[in-house]
Amino acid sequence: VYTVHYWDDETQLEDMIWTLQSLIRMGRIRYYALSNCTPTQLQKLISLCQYHQWELPIFIQSQYNLLCRTVEWELIRLCQTHSIGFLGWSPLAGGWLS
Repeated sequence: VYTVHYWDDETQLEDMIWTLQSLIRMGRIRYYALSNCTPTQLQKLISLCQYHQWELPIFIQSQYNLLCRTVEWELIRLCQTHSIGFLGWSPLAGGWLS
């Protein structure tokens, strides 16, 4: 799994996804994933992938713990709707919950 950890506003989304799709077709990677994207960014990516008939990311990685639960509002529902996995990071909130 190749994970894009940073959403780059300087790079066109279509160029980034086209590159990832090319890597999949060449057999360099099997899947791709995204980290720390907003629901708006994810919806834009989903729409672009559906338009071009490209593969969706296998999962989204975002901060999720008892202190930071904002992903529940839209991001997790969006992932469920499109069968995209969700992987939470920092489950102990950097040690605050331990």
